[in-house]
Amino acid sequence: MSSSLKLLIPCGYGAELKAAGPLGVRPDAKFVSDWDWFGRAHLPRSLGRLTFTFRRAPHALPAFDNREIVQNFYHHGDYFIVTEALVEFLREVIPTGLEIVALDVRHDDGQAAAESYFAVKIVRTIDCIDRSASIMTTTYPEKKTATFEQAMVSFDLGEETAGEFANADGGKFVSFPTWHSATTVKLIEGRIPADAVAFQPAFWPNHLLVTQRFADELENRCRGGGTRGYYFWTLDLAKPSAAYGELFHMLR
Repeated sequence: MSSSLKLLIPCGYGAELKAAGPLGVRPDAKFVSDWDWFGRAHLPRSLGRLTFTFRRAPHALPAFDNREIVQNFYHHGDYFIVTEALVEFLREVIPTGLEIVALDVRHDDGQAAAESYFAVKIVRTIDCIDRSASIMTTTYPEKKTATFEQAMVSFDLGEETAGEFANADGGKFVSFPTWHSATTVKLIEGRIPADAVAFQPAFWPNHLLVTQRFADELENRCRGGGTRGYYFWTLDLAKPSAAYGELFHMLR
């Protein structure tokens, strides 16, 4: 099973929706360190109070310049924003372990979107990362190599943030290093059920492991103003950061 699992990430080129409205709370990571990064365990409570607007994209060709990017799938890092048809697909392949919130999505003239949109977060969590065999490396401000176990961080959260961010007993936030610095990620295969097609690894918030088959089917269902291949990317767990660099090299 684990040999077929990939890390699913936003591609960086994909379209996003512009959000406006009252925001919720977020831990002040930089008060502690520039390198600490907090990922939510649950959908932000403020999502239902926000208004999302389709973006317009500049283009060199006049026929495409300033055209709205209307898609049925947007990857916003913490969660996906999708139409009802994709919600039903996700419910079918992930029957338990989804959080779903209806959203207000509009055109920039204020007109409501033709389809209903929802925020969806995959919250099924499996404790499957081998923290002593997974390795991270940083080069700035100095080169440093460590296991995930050595590099993991842990914080006690207050009541205002624990509801969205706590991912360990006692209202704690615990996190391995992000994929950007991950040299290799090893999984404990025996802990991964056969039906796990998309899930969060425990203590690796906002990182999704998916089967390639799931990723391919999801991409096949994505449509709209984006170019195929730019809705999300999948990376090899044997070398996430290196695979990302190789992908960029191929796209040059």
